[in-house]
Amino acid sequence: MSVIELYADLYRQEAERQNLSSRQLATKLDAHHSGICAFLKGRSIPKRDRLDEIADALGIDNVRAFLAVEIFQSVEAYDEPPTKLLALLVPCLAQTLSSDDCQLHDDLREWEANALFEKIQLLVLELLGPRSRFRQPFLSFRTPR
Repeated sequence: MSVIELYADLYRQEAERQNLSSRQLATKLDAHHSGICAFLKGRSIPKRDRLDEIADALGIDNVRAFLAVEIFQSVEAYDEPPTKLLALLVPCLAQTLSSDDCQLHDDLREWEANALFEKIQLLVLELLGPRSRFRQPFLSFRTPR
């Protein structure tokens, strides 16, 4: 299944969860009912800009959707606690690391990036406490080289 098909499935499931009919969603989008109906029944996948509009109309969290579809490759992951936690952390971390105060404008050498990752990894483990099922996979994770 392609990434775009996973996004489409996620949006279909969310429309179903919200109990929205194709007519109701079409009204929210100011779109023709037949196109939205075909989408919700899985007969078609709209273009990317229309999918973005559907996501907005459904109140889809873009970061959670990205994590679920492109990282976990699972529509079900959208509502899982790890995805929700990561969706809170990623924008905050990105904003912090890209701020002028952070002074990361110079390219990080690989060893510096790895050292920073290891410190963050240990802090996360410390905050989450001794969760044996969580600790080992997290500790064994290595950044791609």
